[in-house]
Amino acid sequence: MKLSDLFALLFGVTEDDDSTGGGRFLLTLTDASVKKDFRGPGKNKFYGPFGKKDMPAEKRERSDADRRQRMFNDAKNITVALARFWSTHFDREGFYEFVQHRIEFGRTKDIGAILEANGYPGKRDVVIDTLQDLLLTGLDNRTHKIYEINDRPWNSSLYDATLPDKIEIPTKKHFSELRADEIFVVGNQYLSVGGYKVQLPKQSKIPAGIKPSERKYIMALYEVYSEYTGEDVDITYIKDHPDEEWVEDFNDHRREYFDADALRNLLNEASLDGEEEFEKIKTDIYEAIKATIRKRFDTGYDRLQETMTRVGEAKLMASHVTTTSGLFKITHRKGVCHILVNAGKFKWVKP
Repeated sequence: MKLSDLFALLFGVTEDDDSTGGGRFLLTLTDASVKKDFRGPGKNKFYGPFGKKDMPAEKRERSDADRRQRMFNDAKNITVALARFWSTHFDREGFYEFVQHRIEFGRTKDIGAILEANGYPGKRDVVIDTLQDLLLTGLDNRTHKIYEINDRPWNSSLYDATLPDKIEIPTKKHFSELRADEIFVVGNQYLSVGGYKVQLPKQSKIPAGIKPSERKYIMALYEVYSEYTGEDVDITYIKDHPDEEWVEDFNDHRREYFDADALRNLLNEASLDGEEEFEKIKTDIYEAIKATIRKRFDTGYDRLQETMTRVGEAKLMASHVTTTSGLFKITHRKGVCHILVNAGKFKWVKP
């Protein structure tokens, strides 16, 4: 059993007015279960800040919220120092009151059934004690760099058999098994995939230097601008000519690539088959732009611009992701084109 299994169990059966996701729930849980002197911002280390990098307050808040969401999803993201803080200052009475007051009416029996089905004490009078022992064991293990509470398997399929239909424990699903209406964006902050929520990525930050993963599509763009200008264009030339009209175009293409890559990571985080779903999108886009790429153009620059226009207009139907409001954007479409160039599917400048 993992700490993330325990977090998901508690999150799924507790009343919570804030439905923005597990990261916020984890913060509420830590605040309730540490001693009073260590609760709240500046005292509870789960508020952050995480990392020493300076950034605007609003951006820092979003970054810290994203980090807590990742802790909720996978306790490997809880550092040894955070686990030690929580376990050292753990307040047993605070945890007991939190669970007792927040479990939806009548759900203690349901939790007990889940625990017993997985081999743990689950009688009504010991349910909270069992939950507390599991949490403390997990935190103690994490301080010793052990990522699981124990090596006993946790069978999530038992949830459906023991909980009422209105309670859904957030677990990852397969995109391939879901309807379009089961994939949606919550409050412009979270993606819900079959009830499993993950935080949407922030706007991609473009690194100053070219990353190894960018090499192929960047080289293809250098060829485009070299042909267009008659100069030998590379990153040095671009930095030395920041006012050239096409330099903004180059920077836009890099942002599009990183946006598409962030989408790939999001789909993997939100589901069990995210990579396969992203491949569907890539294939769909390639089929949509293939005829345009094969046309004759005077320059590679013309082929690039016409293809970007075409992909922005194309009707994509292979994945529900591309029709999810608030999720799939024009930059994702264009960025996938660069990922296809990286994969060797085509080049902008023909030999």
